[in-house]
Amino acid sequence: MGLTTTTMLHLESCGQTPKAYDFIKQKCHGRTTSCASWFPRGCFNRPHTHNLFIDSALYAIRDGRMINCSLVSKSIFVGTSLLTSSLFHQRELSFSNNRLVQRGRSRIYATVDVAGAVEVINDLGLDTLTFLAVTVLIVPAFKIIRASPILGFFFAGVVLNQFGLIRNLTDVKVLSEWGILFLLFEMGLELSLDRLKALAKFAFGMGFTQVMLSTLAFTAFELPPNGAIGTRILEFLFHSRPDLVNIRSIDEALVIGAALSLSSSAFVLQLLAEKGELPTRFGSATLGILLLQDIVVVPLLVILPVLEGQNLIGESIWPMLAKESLKALGGLGLLSLGGKYILRRVFEFVAETRSSEAFVALCLLTVAGTSLLTQQLGFSDTLGAFLAGALLAETNFRTQIEADIRPFKGLLLGLFFVTTGTSIDMQPRSVLMGTAPRQDGALEITNSILLFDVFKITLPYLPMKWLKRIPLPPPSLTRPRSFAPFASSTTPQNASSSALLDEFTNLCYQKDLPRAVRTMAAMERYGISADSITYSELIKCCMARGAVAEGKMVHKHVFSNGYEPKTFLVNILINMYVKFNLLEEARALFDEMPERNVVSWTTMISAYANAKFNQKALAFLVLMLREGVRPNMFTYSSVLRACEGLLNLKQLHCGIIKVGLELDVFVRSALVDIYSKFGDLQDALCVFNEMRTGDLVVWNSIIGAFAQNSDGDEALNQYRRMKRDGFSADQSTLTSVLRACTGLALLEVGRQVHVHVFKFHQDLILNNALLDMYCKCGSLEDAKFVFNRMAERDVISWSTMIAGLAQNGQSQGALKFFESMKVSGIKPNYITILGVLFACSHAGLVEEGLYYFQSMKNLFGIDPGREHYGCMIDLLGRAGKLDEALNLMQEMKCEPDAVIWRTLLGACRVHRNVDLAIYAAKQILKLDPQDSGTYILLSNIYANSQRWEDVSEIRRAMRDRGITKEPGCSWIEANKQIHAFILGDNSHPQIKDINRKLNHLIHELMGIGYVPDTNFVLQDLEREQREDSLRYHSEKLAIVFGLMSLSRGNAIRIRKNLRICGDCHTFAKLVAKMENCLIVIRDPIRYHHFKDGVCTCGDYW
Repeated sequence: MGLTTTTMLHLESCGQTPKAYDFIKQKCHGRTTSCASWFPRGCFNRPHTHNLFIDSALYAIRDGRMINCSLVSKSIFVGTSLLTSSLFHQRELSFSNNRLVQRGRSRIYATVDVAGAVEVINDLGLDTLTFLAVTVLIVPAFKIIRASPILGFFFAGVVLNQFGLIRNLTDVKVLSEWGILFLLFEMGLELSLDRLKALAKFAFGMGFTQVMLSTLAFTAFELPPNGAIGTRILEFLFHSRPDLVNIRSIDEALVIGAALSLSSSAFVLQLLAEKGELPTRFGSATLGILLLQDIVVVPLLVILPVLEGQNLIGESIWPMLAKESLKALGGLGLLSLGGKYILRRVFEFVAETRSSEAFVALCLLTVAGTSLLTQQLGFSDTLGAFLAGALLAETNFRTQIEADIRPFKGLLLGLFFVTTGTSIDMQPRSVLMGTAPRQDGALEITNSILLFDVFKITLPYLPMKWLKRIPLPPPSLTRPRSFAPFASSTTPQNASSSALLDEFTNLCYQKDLPRAVRTMAAMERYGISADSITYSELIKCCMARGAVAEGKMVHKHVFSNGYEPKTFLVNILINMYVKFNLLEEARALFDEMPERNVVSWTTMISAYANAKFNQKALAFLVLMLREGVRPNMFTYSSVLRACEGLLNLKQLHCGIIKVGLELDVFVRSALVDIYSKFGDLQDALCVFNEMRTGDLVVWNSIIGAFAQNSDGDEALNQYRRMKRDGFSADQSTLTSVLRACTGLALLEVGRQVHVHVFKFHQDLILNNALLDMYCKCGSLEDAKFVFNRMAERDVISWSTMIAGLAQNGQSQGALKFFESMKVSGIKPNYITILGVLFACSHAGLVEEGLYYFQSMKNLFGIDPGREHYGCMIDLLGRAGKLDEALNLMQEMKCEPDAVIWRTLLGACRVHRNVDLAIYAAKQILKLDPQDSGTYILLSNIYANSQRWEDVSEIRRAMRDRGITKEPGCSWIEANKQIHAFILGDNSHPQIKDINRKLNHLIHELMGIGYVPDTNFVLQDLEREQREDSLRYHSEKLAIVFGLMSLSRGNAIRIRKNLRICGDCHTFAKLVAKMENCLIVIRDPIRYHHFKDGVCTCGDYW
């Protein structure tokens, strides 16, 4: 082996590199050795080196051996354009295990005298000065013409090469390639788990697809039956080397295909950074693709050294590959553990000394040391730099490290681009025509690979414009670290301060609130301030998370260091305090503003209006006008909510007309809402009709106004009008229409609306409205169907079902639903407990009702309200416990209202307690003297007790006070129309047929035992007259009309404005049994489902 080395060195020293190469091929044949390690330093200084490297690689593969493939891995990792320049650098930094090479190098270096060394140093210094001088002249020129500085560096290298101005190009290349090491080190710093997750779906998927498809495509073209195509491609790249064109095995094809599929990260990343497109969406996605390419190379860095020196003739390399990969991964694992538990501790120790010089030296030592260690393991030095960055990516020193290596990386990376340009031969014959002589084969191969790589550079960059539509996290996907451990200066121009500011900006846009606040504290110590837009993003993050303390810290920081925030930023701060309901802090900040715009005033007016400080909101509007600030549509939309009466509303309406905003959609919508809020539907409709052009927002306002004011008919009319005008309903429209159907108990119309709900089936509010409609229309099967199909349920969904079941006579089912709700983890609210107590009341479940009422505070944290007391009084009153009900009323924390006293009065009627009824009626009339229901109910109680004189006295009092009894009215939906029936009204076109059918039906019912209950007649009449007065109640007319109009099998659904009387209740039960049909009557109290002679209320109503 020593003789072989000596002979090779002798041939090389004589300038006979090809002979040395042939000699090695002969000596290497049939043996396992590292051929590349035999080449001394001088060998890689000649043009033939590249031919020698490529040819040796293919020869070794075909002969069952592989030269030191870490050379190839270095070239692949930074782009195939770096092949020639990487050869010497790899040998220069590597520590070969071959002691013969070390002795050979020692022998060579021993022959170099001191004068020669000085001459080499002088040449290197002169070459460096030449590089810098040409760069200073050419790169600014490219900057002036708005060309990329990369092209300037590249062109500078071409000029230096063409004029032969460089004496010792190889040594300069070695120095410049430190720029690549720093670039890969910084890439490792940026490669965090969060960033990989953010890019995995789009960029990494596309990058992996590009590498795999490109490798497979090149491999397919290099092998039969597509060998002709691959041969032409390789002939273009290596047209002077036919031995490199003929591919004989799939191993060769995969190696070459994988190398050709990768792009130059150095060029593309620098281009993106120069154009300022790296933080953009498509720039970040491009970076992700390049990172994916660099990651894909990592397995190659493990694979290729395995091929070195392996005698694999006649067998595949893959079994050996698996074994060697495990060894390599073990070495990398030990290196990673060392970096994690040792390197980080070293950085922490140096950081504590607060010596920036030592920290910079440690950074340089880390890059160089890990590069050399990975070479000892058989990998590339670039992998070491990349791994070192990855090891430090999760530490707190990332920002400081980036700031410290940036000057070295920028200078050396520029020098690298210059040296890359020196590798280009600009003669057209050698680059394009393929006619260069054989002795220039290395340059020809380099030119071809560089041209091919430049073509590939454009592939991941130019098509990325369409990625602007991809929702990647803006503005940068770099995962920032916490602030630097020290900084040498407090000015933004300093590298550390600039890095700290960049990190703060990234954290703000990434909504990383805790770390952004910590970094902001460091900025305040160094006197650094960001721009207003960055601060606004941080404030928005505080508002989104309800972070009051952090928001106040941002407020303090914004006004520190002499920074004068812009008006829009102060407006955002005011809005933040408003969101936190800190109106005093918002007002104080508003008062300190040197300049207030319309947004400032509108924010404060909206805050006071939302907080129900209506007078303050109106006063702020007056002050705003006095200061000469013109309100806009948002100002008036906010202040309209502060109106306390129609007078204020009409005054504001005049002001809106005066400033010319009466046609604005938002203002008009707000006017419609407020007019309807005060019950002035006619003015609301006038505002709506004055619109010149329709708008869905205003349509929703007018439909919702009528629906909320219990005018369902007009709401449906406006809905039909909207559809005729060509507008499509949205969630808000359908919610209002469903509310109208609920009020009118229009089940069929509601089912028609349900068809339109399907396209919004995931909308929770709309599903809750649909659920409420089915419950209040008495269709529990449809309600359960909707409830079971809801993708999401909230407390409103559960409460609606509980109340619906209770109102429709399924109290036990309501209580079961309540237990299921608790099991599902939904916490009951005020309305939920109200539904539970209603279920207990209408089912006579006294013990259960008392339990839920007494434990609602302890179990659910809900204080009993007036409505809860009303349900309990109804529960006790129905059970005949009138004294307990009265005692509970006296224990109430608030005064009983007319509704509660009316509930007690109803219980007195059922149990005929006249004295308590008189007392309750007096209390009601004190609160509401015009309540006709109280007079009627008390008159009914007197009539049941045969106290006709008292009945007459009540009627006389009603006449004297101008109080009239509300007539009973029943509505039924049939044949897509709504029919109304009133006692004594003969206006219905079919009234004669209805009366005839009703008389016949009553005659048949009397035959099976029906006897009219004359106790519900409030006049002292003969029995026959009293029976006749009961005959034509509105619900009886509606039932008969339903039998005449609806087909057999359809339910008869009736809505009544007054409580159904006992006689009509009995009549409905008997008709449902005799006609074998379902009759559903909804009165103000509950729903009655009559079937087979039974009502779901159990006659407990």
